Amino acid sequence: MRTISTIFIAISFFHYSRSATIFNNQLNYKDVRNNIIAAEESIRTGGNIYLSPKEHEADKILLTMKEKSINRGIIDPSSYAPSLHFFHAKPLIEKDPIFDIIKRLPKGGVLHLHNSAGVSSEWVIKNLTYRNDVKLCNSTDGEKIFTTVPTKACQSEPIPIPKLRAQAQDVKEFDKSLELMINLYTKYPELDYPDVNTVWKKFQNIFSIIGGIFDYLPTYKAFHRRLLEELYEDNVMYLEMRTGMGGLIDENGNKLNSDDVALVLLNLVDEFKKDHPLFLGLKVILAIPRNSDTQSLELKMQRFVELRKKYPNFVIGFDLVGQEDIGRPLSQYVEKLKEISQNGRFFFHAGETNWFNTDADHNLIDAILMNTKRIGHGYSLYKHPVLWEAFKEKDIALEISPISNQVLHLVQDLRNHPASFYISENIPIVIANDDPGFWNAKGLSYDFYYAFMAFAPSDTGLQILKQLAWNSLKYSAMSQKERSDAAVVFKASWDKFIDSILLMENKNTST
Repeated sequence: MRTISTIFIAISFFHYSRSATIFNNQLNYKDVRNNIIAAEESIRTGGNIYLSPKEHEADKILLTMKEKSINRGIIDPSSYAPSLHFFHAKPLIEKDPIFDIIKRLPKGGVLHLHNSAGVSSEWVIKNLTYRNDVKLCNSTDGEKIFTTVPTKACQSEPIPIPKLRAQAQDVKEFDKSLELMINLYTKYPELDYPDVNTVWKKFQNIFSIIGGIFDYLPTYKAFHRRLLEELYEDNVMYLEMRTGMGGLIDENGNKLNSDDVALVLLNLVDEFKKDHPLFLGLKVILAIPRNSDTQSLELKMQRFVELRKKYPNFVIGFDLVGQEDIGRPLSQYVEKLKEISQNGRFFFHAGETNWFNTDADHNLIDAILMNTKRIGHGYSLYKHPVLWEAFKEKDIALEISPISNQVLHLVQDLRNHPASFYISENIPIVIANDDPGFWNAKGLSYDFYYAFMAFAPSDTGLQILKQLAWNSLKYSAMSQKERSDAAVVFKASWDKFIDSILLMENKNTST
């Protein structure tokens, strides 16, 4: 394999040669200008995607809608949903006809999602908290938390939530108050979350509040069944989720270990596939907090090694999670991580920061040196030109989660997200939803909408949508056989999607 320095020299020469050709003094102004535009179009993500005649017709329809939306935004910037905070933009997005198309889009897979934040908060409240085995108690920090089994986290007697609901004067307001416990939504995000540490504190606290639901087998199964349903309803056919794979207690009080939990999930997926034949499967990335002490890290690494040996096509990799700016950097874990590097793949969170040349920023370097297969977020990569070329050479994809990056204070206007640069340079990216249940979202469509309307060039339609959807399968941990089967399913779904756009246009024309 070529060294990074050799790669950089070769790429630099290529850029120089290409520029010299484009800026040929023998050409007139108009030809040079057209050459620049054509060269950039050929380089960027989706630039080489072939569209059939039918796809071209659908593309014209989509681009006409996109142009109208962008022109409205130029005239009235305050009405352009992709430039607004998601909490303000969501109603506008849902009214946009483009969002209807995005919802029908076959999106391939979700490769970056934390299971306990993966289901819409409304469903959790309307379903799980109506069970007598889901209770509320006060934690050691004085916070109210959900619980299902006896736990030291409770400092007060747990009370069944249905009992509390029956005592409430207004059930709707009671349920709303419960939902606010597990959702970052607020009418005034700029005031309620003035800085990154404030929003991250609330964000990480929600995991503690909702965590008790995952200690009990019936609620654990119901939650994960709903997780698959919400993704499938949104035309997602595959999932790689990050989870801690901790133990559970079943209805009879029996303790289930991580091995048992793996079997629970595998059986759940098999049952789901029977009713949803286009669903391709679920794989797990074992994730632990990046501030774990040495003893906890070693125990969870051993858990990963054991699970990986028993379920090599299910437990696919390892990650460290949590706020990078104030968390322990990857460099502190390198020696320990080397011990398990032969047992599986790494899918590290890295570069989820606005800082430059800090430990959090340098996590990108250590992730690459540790042969990560993908990078979670990778927001700060645009500041590292040597690493751009390493990503291309090693074919490492960035898992981009637009709403997450905005809500967690990396960027305000998503048109300024570095993903636009990654698209212009064709640095591999996939679109993911990270923690949709915590910000009043569901599925992947909202994130894909932002990718299409905020990241992508204004004159790009189906090409980039097709590339981004396919990337989620290409950069997955599927086997070659699984990926080949997925390609067949994806093509059939894509063809139906194209037909739906053309049918929609025909109906509009006839009326």
